[in-house]
Amino acid sequence: MNDYRYPNGMMMIAQVGREMVISNHRYTITKVLSEKPKRELHEYWVVYEATAVGTTQRFALKVRYQLVAPSLSERDLESEGRMAEDCFNEEHRALRECEGSGHTPRYFGHGELPQGANPHYPAGYARVIAMSLVRGTSVVEIEDLRFRDQVRAAIREKLTETLEYIRLKGWTFFEPETEQIFYDSSTKKICLVGFSRAGKEDYDPKEEEPFTKNSMDVLAFGLGWRVE
Repeated sequence: MNDYRYPNGMMMIAQVGREMVISNHRYTITKVLSEKPKRELHEYWVVYEATAVGTTQRFALKVRYQLVAPSLSERDLESEGRMAEDCFNEEHRALRECEGSGHTPRYFGHGELPQGANPHYPAGYARVIAMSLVRGTSVVEIEDLRFRDQVRAAIREKLTETLEYIRLKGWTFFEPETEQIFYDSSTKKICLVGFSRAGKEDYDPKEEEPFTKNSMDVLAFGLGWRVE
C-alpha cells in the first residue's frame, strides 16, 4: 500500500458505471485510479478514469467528497468549510491557468454535483474537476528509478521547465508532492498532475529570479537530486 492513498478501488468501486455531468459534459466512470482521505479538510479524494459521449478520449475526474466532520464548534466548522472550498477553487484555477506548459493535464471543467451524489455523506457536497487522463506512471511507483541517473536527470530538466512556466503564471507549490510527477517511458515526457498544493503569489513573477535545476522549489520534489 502506498502511503499517500488507499489501494485503488478499495472504497469506491461501486461508483464504476455511474455518470457525472460537469460543465455540460456527461462522463461515465470506468475505473477507480486512486483514493485517499484528506482529514484536515474532512474530505475523501478520489480520481476516476472516465469516458464521455461523442469522443473516444479518456478523462480523469478528481472528486472531493465531503466527510462527516467531528464535533467542532460552529465557528471551526465554518472556517474549515471555507478552507476546503478555497482549496478546491485554487486547484481548478491553477490547472486552467497553467495547462499551456504541455506538462500538465488539460482542464475540461469543474462543478459541484447535485445533493445525494456523495456516497460517504448524502447531505454533503461532491466537487469535481474534469481533466485529461495523462500517460505514464507516478515516479514513486517506478521501483528502479533511483538507479537510472539519466532518467532522473531528464525528469529534473523537464520539471524545472514546467515549474518555471507555472511560476511565470504566478503560481508556486507550497507543499510539493513527489507522487504528482508522472513519467511516460515510451515518450520520455513528464506530467505534473496535481495542483492541490499550489498557491497564487501576490508579487510580479518577472521581478524574481527564474527557477533552475538547483532551485529549492525543484529540489523539494525529491528523487534524490542534489545541488550541482
